[in-house]
Amino acid sequence: MLSISPQEVVKQLEQFSENTFDDFKEIKNSFETAEKEMEGTRLLSLKSAFEQRIFAAVLFSAFLGFQANLKHFNDPVARTFLEVSPEIYLRKKVMSGMPYYAAAHAEICSLGRNFSSKEFTPILEYYIYLETVGQQYAHYKGFLWGNEYLPYLEPGYAEDHILTHNYRQKRSEWFGALV
Repeated sequence: MLSISPQEVVKQLEQFSENTFDDFKEIKNSFETAEKEMEGTRLLSLKSAFEQRIFAAVLFSAFLGFQANLKHFNDPVARTFLEVSPEIYLRKKVMSGMPYYAAAHAEICSLGRNFSSKEFTPILEYYIYLETVGQQYAHYKGFLWGNEYLPYLEPGYAEDHILTHNYRQKRSEWFGALV
């Protein structure tokens, strides 16, 4: 059985961001500076809540990518998710109401009141960066998992190589690196 913790997901996203995005280094440095100044249980609780929220967002996005692949197979002439905004295909409004995500978000809001803006802003920017990257990357990976696993789950499934290529190109453009 696949088992991965929220902390592992955040660590993987951090490594991916460090290797892919030039602007991440500055955000991470600000985060680490704030982290050193705020050590303690309040910070650990806040970090844990952000990790839980990112985990929920990444899992949901990967599932949506897998579903997008299956939906395209079942209705290949329908408008694809590549033609709409990520806000739509990542279903952010739906995700915000999912219990695990909503509980983590409420915890962040509650804990955030205990920090000054100067303390909280670099922490918030760091985790929002990782969550945004994570959702995009997880959706793409979920789509690719569909190519890998749907032949075992869906009778007659065949990968749409053109859509897969187009999605890879779109992600590569967005990430600024080949994925």
